Amino acid sequence: MVRFSWNFDTDCSALSQLAAARRVFAGGLLACSATLASAQEAATPAVPVEVQESAVTATLTAEPVAAQAPVPVKVEAPATTEESDKAEAPVVEVEAENEALKKWREEQAEAAKSLQKVREGAPFKQEKTIKLPAGEGSILGFCVLKNGQLVAIAGKNERYGETSIVGAIASAIGGATKASPSKVVWLDTEGKVVTSAVLGFTPKAVNASPDGSVFVVGEGQIAHYGADGTLLAKSESPHLTEINAKRQEFETDVMERHAEEVASYKEQVDNFKDALKELEAKPEADRTPREKTSYFQTKSMVAAYEQMLTAKEKQTREQVIDGALTRLKELHRVAVSDKDLFVVTHEATGYGFCVWRMTHDLKEPKKVISKLSGCCGQMDVQIAGEGLAVAENSRHRVVLFDREGNNTKAFGETSRADVTKGFGGCCNPMNTCLDPKGCLLTSESNGLVKRYTVDGKFEEVLGAAKVTEGCKNSSIGISPEGTQLYYFDVEKGQILVLNRAA
Repeated sequence: MVRFSWNFDTDCSALSQLAAARRVFAGGLLACSATLASAQEAATPAVPVEVQESAVTATLTAEPVAAQAPVPVKVEAPATTEESDKAEAPVVEVEAENEALKKWREEQAEAAKSLQKVREGAPFKQEKTIKLPAGEGSILGFCVLKNGQLVAIAGKNERYGETSIVGAIASAIGGATKASPSKVVWLDTEGKVVTSAVLGFTPKAVNASPDGSVFVVGEGQIAHYGADGTLLAKSESPHLTEINAKRQEFETDVMERHAEEVASYKEQVDNFKDALKELEAKPEADRTPREKTSYFQTKSMVAAYEQMLTAKEKQTREQVIDGALTRLKELHRVAVSDKDLFVVTHEATGYGFCVWRMTHDLKEPKKVISKLSGCCGQMDVQIAGEGLAVAENSRHRVVLFDREGNNTKAFGETSRADVTKGFGGCCNPMNTCLDPKGCLLTSESNGLVKRYTVDGKFEEVLGAAKVTEGCKNSSIGISPEGTQLYYFDVEKGQILVLNRAA
């Protein structure tokens, strides 16, 4: 019997449409007799659903969550003819007892032991945090300057703003807090505010140029500031101008991709229906509890995918084009070399991320990298020598590119039990940076920071910040002397400082 597998690809935001089916996902699709053929473009390894429930949960909620085992599923068994007069259908409680679940639990236990052992023996220890003063907002990202100072972007942390329960209650009684304006903030080596500037847009990322100036991106905007905090330039990202100049070609491509997506959803609906038919072929009275669970889960997935297919088919041409343009305005990361500026955006259609290169004065935009695979809206790029280092988290690897977008090196593999063998979790590494010696540092969402040579040879685990696990921005930086390691705690809007032991 063939079971369903989930192709954990590029942009997991697409999975948020399955929120309505989240309850039935908890126990995994265990006994279905078909393979879900993914039409997503990146060829990532398929991950058994029952083993990756925590990853799917993180995707559906878009919140960082600790890894957890699949939970028992409560499903309402339909009343048979003889039971139709009963007031309530029986509740069947089923725990997914299978080898995959057993293996998953063993891996989690080994990973926890390994992480604790590493934290105790790592050369960097977490000793303090950097927060902005009250009223200045939460830190949303940061970078380290050559002089050891930090530059942070700040604003409202949506996870803990008016969308939280506390925020909702405050709003209801008229006590909602006033959101702080989005800013770029310069901090000294002790984390004290030196100067700041109001941005006028919600920032997503910040990075420094070799000359000490900084670039901030977000909401389709790019702002360039001098080392003293003076605004040098601010404009719409030129990649949008480039697209508008080739509007007809762009719209044709978007509509072709949309048609492919509709066809993909139809195929997925057919696959689930075929699996449902095979399950229905066995009389209900003869089905095991596990098969009954799979039946109700598969039936729910058919309904969920049919709903998504209908929504796709009802979209007008204008809606499809507008949606593609909105995606392109989402600037996720920025990296700066001595002559180039790189920004990360979503692909205009479908899944995945792409990288655009332009000059420092925001001219000559060119898309140089396409189809990068990242989970939950995370895709980090950093300058590495004359090219780029990309933390392609959904594929558990780091990829090195030259400035033209040619792949020159890739390294990394999945390893949940031994943190020194590879990258754990559903999607790691999340971020990278270079240390003073030119080695590549990688961060994982559980707080781990490792060091590799630029050729991909593992050297050591530097430290493990104390954060909640989950698919999220885990930006890192290191001081020019190599004595302080910085890790971004996105949940609390702060920077964690790990000092090297004497």
